[in-house]
Amino acid sequence: MKKLIFNRRMAIAILGIVFASYFNWNAHAQQLSLLAARQGVEGHFTVYSKNENRESKEELTIEQLEIEIEEIPSVTFINKKGEVVAVLYGDKNVLKDIYMDNLSKSYFLSAYGKHEIYLIN
Repeated sequence: MKKLIFNRRMAIAILGIVFASYFNWNAHAQQLSLLAARQGVEGHFTVYSKNENRESKEELTIEQLEIEIEEIPSVTFINKKGEVVAVLYGDKNVLKDIYMDNLSKSYFLSAYGKHEIYLIN
């Protein structure tokens, strides 16, 4: 029986080295953009490749985005048709003190996080 140059273990080891070097190369290419994004830096950057001369360069543009997050209502009152009657924002304890009579006359339907939904008679 002939011995092969590449057996199963050798082939798996070579594939592992190839995949590791591929992931390492991709991670290096994205490193500067991730660092700049974490620091909130805005502007243009020049990325030079380590393997090649300084002649090959790549322009990287980072823009800072502003995201507006809407406040989630604390309590919502709906009627029997499913129409929204009232939406209340703020702390639940304060709202329960102010609207105690409305909450006592209504039925609790559902809650998700800090948002509660009540059915008004």
